[in-house]
Amino acid sequence: MCENVFNYSVENQYDFVVCQAVLRHLDNPSAFIQKMIHFAKPDGYIVCIDANREFECCGLYIDGMDYQKLCRHEGLEKKWQTKLAMQGRDYAVAIRTAHMMQKLGLVNIDVRTNDKVEFITTQYADYEETKNDFIAYNDWASGIHDEQKERLILHLLTHGLSRKEAEDYCSRNIKIADFFAENPTAGYTFVKLSAGRSQKNWTDLRVFISTSSVILTQATCCQTAQRRKTCRNS
Repeated sequence: MCENVFNYSVENQYDFVVCQAVLRHLDNPSAFIQKMIHFAKPDGYIVCIDANREFECCGLYIDGMDYQKLCRHEGLEKKWQTKLAMQGRDYAVAIRTAHMMQKLGLVNIDVRTNDKVEFITTQYADYEETKNDFIAYNDWASGIHDEQKERLILHLLTHGLSRKEAEDYCSRNIKIADFFAENPTAGYTFVKLSAGRSQKNWTDLRVFISTSSVILTQATCCQTAQRRKTCRNS
């Protein structure tokens, strides 16, 4: 689908309407949930899965590096607050989703997280491919040029960070990139948003997500004489 989702319509309604890693990228997540409700059948389910940025920032350990330094994200809160104020993009939407659902008239709301994280070492079957994908995803390839670094710093400056906070953020990423380059067999543990895995029957929505920073919110839709209500679990 290559169009504005708020302009998208369907003729059918569905038993399950699911979004994953979507809400925190939207200017109006509440309106998107309302759109999901319109796509659901009476007594259907609305399921929203998203990561909490605070959890993510503390969810990385690289064997051989200082965990406390890896967890530091001074200044990023300013970036998140700036995006919320200027664009409506909510870095904490995962923890707030249940409240949005309730305000939209949804019922039977449930919130849960999972305790599954990625543990990647040389004993992992696809170690090289998985590690390289992880490095590329986070832009941790070694050899960042001064021009690239300055562009990133300028981007962060326009999103509320001070010059020092922006430079510290870049330096942290460069140190991680250099560590992986110098330690090609380094192992890591990471709380990462990834595809959901259904380990139980979908009818009771015991859905487990392979990351512990992810919050799953679920609800069901109910039909009344006045309007259809939708329930969701998080």
